[in-house]
This record gives sequence, structure tokens and C-alpha cells, in this order.
Amino acid sequence: MEAAMGEHYSHLSLAERRRIDEMFQASIPVREIAARLGRHRGTIHREINRNFYHTSFRDRFGNDYRGYFCMTANAMAKHRRRSGRVKLLRHPALLAHVVAKLHSGWPTRQKRSAASWLL
Repeated sequence: MEAAMGEHYSHLSLAERRRIDEMFQASIPVREIAARLGRHRGTIHREINRNFYHTSFRDRFGNDYRGYFCMTANAMAKHRRRSGRVKLLRHPALLAHVVAKLHSGWPTRQKRSAASWLL
């Protein structure tokens, strides 16, 4: 299950993404995939939606690809984690604003919405 706000949570591992890929290809419902992995169904839905190729593409051998691919999903997740860390460094005004709000005890959801209008 996912942790409540403020509690520790873990990112999906490559092994979990491989299992999601296998079960998704076998047409196992997302709810069942989540139960087997011990994750919330929303986590699995988000994972598939974020990393699903909706338009097919062909490789140089003529193979057609469309769907969820665990290796690509893992690489994209790593990239998103890395790029999120430097966002505050690239925007000093945002960093100063967030630090000030953290010190004042501002709720997390409000911090996220403020970040969208600051950029």
C-alpha cells in the first residue's frame, strides 16, 4: 500500500516494473496487478499511464511497438527523479519561496500549486 502523506514511500523498482509489464501484457487487471505487488492500484495506473506508448512506432527491422515497456519506463522514471532535483537550483526565486514556506509550515499541496504559478 502507498504511504500516507508525510510517511516514507518507495519508488517502483525495475523488478516491479518487469512484473507490471508481464502482467499487463497478459491482460491482468490493474487492481489484480496492484494486489500481487502489494501496491495501491493508483500507483500502478499512474505508472502505466506515464510510461505507455500510445502511438505505435517501427524499429529499423519493421517491428511495430505500442504499449508499456519496463526498461523504458525505468529509464524515464530515473530521468524524472534526476530532473526534479535540479528544478529548484535552476529557479532561485522558487527555491527561496519554497524554503520560506517550509519554515512557516505550509502544506505540501499548496507548495505544489505555488510552484506552478511561479514558473
